Amino acid sequence: MFCTLMGINALYSQSNEDCMMCHEDQELTMVKGGKTISVFVKASIIGKSVHKDVDCTSCHEDANVEEFPHPERLKVVELIGLN
Repeated sequence: MFCTLMGINALYSQSNEDCMMCHEDQELTMVKGGKTISVFVKASIIGKSVHKDVDCTSCHEDANVEEFPHPERLKVVELIGLN
């Protein structure tokens, strides 16, 4: 069953490069809790971190869409038990 689910996920998931098309923009922001926050991702930092071999959509599942853009508000990623 796990392989089946992974296959379905692969049909629609974007590559990390697809995500970075927007998220490498240092000016990319959103408003959260009344404050403007950056949603910029520095690829060189990710590439040296524990996340280097993880697809963005592995954690940000609701960004796994057939067509861009993904929803503006994504679910909060639960980090408990991932380390």
